[in-house]
Amino acid sequence: MKEKQSKKIFTRMLMNNWGGISHKVMEFHEYVNLFSGKSGSGKSTVMDAIQVVLYGSISSTFLNKAADDAKNRRSVLSYLRGAQKDGSFNREDQDFCSQIVLEIKDTGKNTHTCIGVSFEVGKADTDIRKYCFFSHSGKIPEDEYLTEEGVPYTIAKLKKLVEARIESADNRGRGDVNRVYPSKEAYLKTVYDAIFGYVEPGRMMTMEKSAIALRMTNGTGQFIKDYMFPKSKEDTVATISDQLGAYREIKERVEDLEQRIKMLDEISQHNLALQKAGADKIYVEQILKYIEIENCKAHLQSKEDDLQDILKKIEEKRRKEKILFGRERCLYERTGRSRGRTQSQRLWTEREGAKGD
Repeated sequence: MKEKQSKKIFTRMLMNNWGGISHKVMEFHEYVNLFSGKSGSGKSTVMDAIQVVLYGSISSTFLNKAADDAKNRRSVLSYLRGAQKDGSFNREDQDFCSQIVLEIKDTGKNTHTCIGVSFEVGKADTDIRKYCFFSHSGKIPEDEYLTEEGVPYTIAKLKKLVEARIESADNRGRGDVNRVYPSKEAYLKTVYDAIFGYVEPGRMMTMEKSAIALRMTNGTGQFIKDYMFPKSKEDTVATISDQLGAYREIKERVEDLEQRIKMLDEISQHNLALQKAGADKIYVEQILKYIEIENCKAHLQSKEDDLQDILKKIEEKRRKEKILFGRERCLYERTGRSRGRTQSQRLWTEREGAKGD
């Protein structure tokens, strides 16, 4: 059986003090993730945060300029300050810390790694002065980079976490991924080589261009040429279109199979319920038969008791009749003897009288 290919997938994303978000952990689907919402709902906020981590850069050149307006020109600092469309800021005139973290799973090794960036912003800062990119083994910590007071980690506390992960079971001897990086180059080399598995950085940046605001006025094919692969040849666009069509067909097949599986599950559940009902019916019938047998036994016992009472009465009656018969016999015998003496006396008297004559 062919083994399933190992993949590196984004499982979760954490943002502390980024844009209009104070604290948020998002979970990603393994295959497709769709960000949908009205203007200003935070779609670009999330996508730009992902780009900061993947590109290892705080430059504003790659941010979503399509979402800019007259009062808010997007930059990493404006995101950190929490700039709003009306020109206000959520974190103006205050010192604070911030983190953006992506959690990555290696499906082959069944391990997790986190990559991200941490900021410390002063209330008087006009540009970003103190920040660092980092990576560590294991999942996002349970405290989600927040202190007991609910405040995001400082860079010093983050470094302690990274050092602790070196000795933890999460590391599993996976090399030097538990680091706070001195430069963008060192960070990207570890991310794309050691963590992603030797992925070409330019490929990631090309794919990420599809995250800009969709303006598909001229159709899907033109959109792909203009935004995703502006330098691609026509056959590349045709290939992508074919792949999209094949994807839709596969998706429809998958949905059909899922529907069939659902129906089979329902049939299986009904079958189990039917079997249980049949078993319950047999059990109830056995109980009823048992109850009927017990009732018959009780009825027979009652009849037997009645019969015994009748036999006793008959026996008693016979005994009484026997006694009565004995008494009558004795009386008869006595009466017979008395009659015999009277007759004898009469005969003797008659004889004596005859002798006198």
